[in-house]
Amino acid sequence: MSEQKLILIVDDEPFNQEILNDILEEDYQLLFANNGKECLDMMEVYSPNLILLDVNMPILDGLETCRRLRAIPEYAQLPIIFISALTTEKERIQGYEAGGDDYIGKPFSEKILLNKIEVTLENQDKLESLNNQLQGTQDALATSFASTSELAEILQFLRESAKYNDLPKLINSVFAVLKHLNLTACLAITAFNETEYHASEEPVSNDDIALINLHKDNEKIITLENYLIFNINHGTLLIRNLPDDEAIVGRYRDNFAILADGLNARIQNISYEQEILKQKAALTKLIKFIQEALQKYTHKSEQHRLQHARILSELAQETEELFFNLGLTEEQEQAIMNEVDKIEVATEELYDEGVKADQQFHLIIKKFKSATEQSATERSASEQTATEQ
Repeated sequence: MSEQKLILIVDDEPFNQEILNDILEEDYQLLFANNGKECLDMMEVYSPNLILLDVNMPILDGLETCRRLRAIPEYAQLPIIFISALTTEKERIQGYEAGGDDYIGKPFSEKILLNKIEVTLENQDKLESLNNQLQGTQDALATSFASTSELAEILQFLRESAKYNDLPKLINSVFAVLKHLNLTACLAITAFNETEYHASEEPVSNDDIALINLHKDNEKIITLENYLIFNINHGTLLIRNLPDDEAIVGRYRDNFAILADGLNARIQNISYEQEILKQKAALTKLIKFIQEALQKYTHKSEQHRLQHARILSELAQETEELFFNLGLTEEQEQAIMNEVDKIEVATEELYDEGVKADQQFHLIIKKFKSATEQSATERSASEQTATEQ
């Protein structure tokens, strides 16, 4: 059985109060006030569902009482029905202008009174139901707007983070998103085999570090008192000073999980990019070393060629001089000179092979350098595309 509604009857005539009591006591809970002042005093203690209000009363009449009630925001929609012997058109209009919902003249029909009270209370219930629905809709819209705003911040972070090539800018961008929501955070990042701790409000506290280390190997998302902890592959994001509203915290869990995943992906990309830069620097250094060694070798080879040429020239000259002193025949001299020529040709051929080998080696170094640069460019572009998606 539903709980009975509470009606406050305001009338200075005991006889009228008795009549109303007899009519209404079976279906409603009743309170009585003898004038408007008593009515206002009782409203500070009780919360009636409806007021039956006489007009002509001492101390404070019904019209002024109604006006004062309507001036209080929480009573702006409280049902008020005037019951009065003042029934002219002007008097009824004054009742409505004062804020009354209905006006019943005395003497009244019991059936009409009960009907008007029942209809007024039903309408009030419907109005409250509509107000609750409206409030629920407004709350849902507010939540939706808040969530949309948070997601917009996170989406902006994801877009901007693709441009960051170092961790400090990335970390500051995360803290900026949280600052817009009046949240502070501590971030542990593990990269290049080292863990660094950063706080939106420096310095990093030992309590935050201890809390992160305690939960870093647990679930991916942890709610702990007024903390949210997101464990990612490359570290832990600890968000502080959460509100007491469970709905908001639940929304933060969902939305900031997206931010944490984006943060993790970007840390990984930055780590890869910096590792590629290190490898590229090492390869560039190696290529430079080989090129310098090759230049030295080429220079020395050229010196050897010139030296061989000089030696062969001297050998030919000395051989001719020996021909004169030894008294060799022309055929013997020619045979010896042929051997000298063969040595000279073999030496030049050997030098030419060395030059060809040097050129081939230069070509290999050039292709290797070009392939290395192209591979690094393609990998960087691929990671950039994956980040943007």
